[in-house]
Amino acid sequence: MFVKLFEPWGWIVGTGIYIDDVNREIAQITRSIIWISMAITLLIAGTLGYLARTNFLTEQQRRAVQEKLRESMERYKKLVEASTDGVMMVFDNEIAFCNPFLLRMAKQASERVEILHQIGSITAVSKEEGEHQP
Repeated sequence: MFVKLFEPWGWIVGTGIYIDDVNREIAQITRSIIWISMAITLLIAGTLGYLARTNFLTEQQRRAVQEKLRESMERYKKLVEASTDGVMMVFDNEIAFCNPFLLRMAKQASERVEILHQIGSITAVSKEEGEHQP
């Protein structure tokens, strides 16, 4: 509060504010801040809820697609393994997979090559023996 004497007229001039007015203004500002804070909190909570739901749905879709891919790979593997044609998969110049039919064919081919090699050795020995006979 401010009070001062104005001597030429003999008046005392005073000014000031009422504490009730100050308290009422502070309460109004506090309420405004609380409402704004609540609105911001609800906006953030809504955004987080939306993001969480979107993330959850995306994860469910990813898992479903991953499961379908796994099932498809299993079906393809069974199909390839049961095939009566030789199947070989090569990635980066390395054999990644051979089906059982191809392995059996390779084993049989290896055995045939070995047999042919043995027959060739026997034939060569026979020829050598034949050349030594008069």
